[in-house]
Amino acid sequence: MHRFAWSTRGGDRCRARTAATVATALSLAVALSARPAAAQTQPTPEAAQESRDAEARALFDQGVAALADERYSDALTAFSRSYEIRRVASVALNLGIALRALGRVTEARLRFNEFVEMASPAQHERHDREVATYIQDVSRRIARIHVAAVEPEGARLLIDGRRATLDANDDIATDPGEHTIEGQLQGFTGTPQRVTLEPGGRVEVRVRLAATRPDPRVTVADPNARPRTPAPPPPITSSPWLWVGIGVGVVAAIAIPTAIVLGNREPVLPGLFCFRTDGSRCATGAM
Repeated sequence: MHRFAWSTRGGDRCRARTAATVATALSLAVALSARPAAAQTQPTPEAAQESRDAEARALFDQGVAALADERYSDALTAFSRSYEIRRVASVALNLGIALRALGRVTEARLRFNEFVEMASPAQHERHDREVATYIQDVSRRIARIHVAAVEPEGARLLIDGRRATLDANDDIATDPGEHTIEGQLQGFTGTPQRVTLEPGGRVEVRVRLAATRPDPRVTVADPNARPRTPAPPPPITSSPWLWVGIGVGVVAAIAIPTAIVLGNREPVLPGLFCFRTDGSRCATGAM
């Protein structure tokens, strides 16, 4: 601690530079030694795929164990996660089996058909007969909702809150049980319908929506409406007051000359008259 107390200022600067150089060298050594370690922690694409395949196999084994114990919900969860990683025929087959046991027959048929598409020749030879029996069973249990009418035509159909798809016969294929079907269209409203279906059953529904009653206090402009051209004013000849004015004018035109002519005649005052020598009557002062 006291060994450098007697050193000059130049010696102090030299020792400071030496210490800084040593520190820099140590930092570089640490960085260089860390690089290979960091490179080793980043897996190659092949290693990453192997890791995912191992995870998929582990999930598949969990699903098989749950299926053997008849824990179908657990089996479905494990097989679904495995299928998200690797879409292979063996997982599709076991997914179909778990879904069938849970009564989700529409999804089960989809997975069995995927197995048929993806299976290898050896898998076809081993499982085709069993899978054909499964497909026949779940197809028989699938229920159908026949949509006889949709009003208005542009309304979207929902079953249990999800978009419904109609087949060529205007049917919705669904699982047995209770379901809610409704229509949806902006500016319209309707009442959801509840139906209960037996395995293989079929019901008919009509979906009708009514226009929502607008609030009279609110005016909503239609963005698609064309601007209206104001109507031209009616012709003046169609006004009844025109003809009344013309009639008054005609009467006045006739009455004014008549009044002038009559006004030029001598006034006849009652009781003030006389007779001329020839016996004709005359006004007073006109003799």
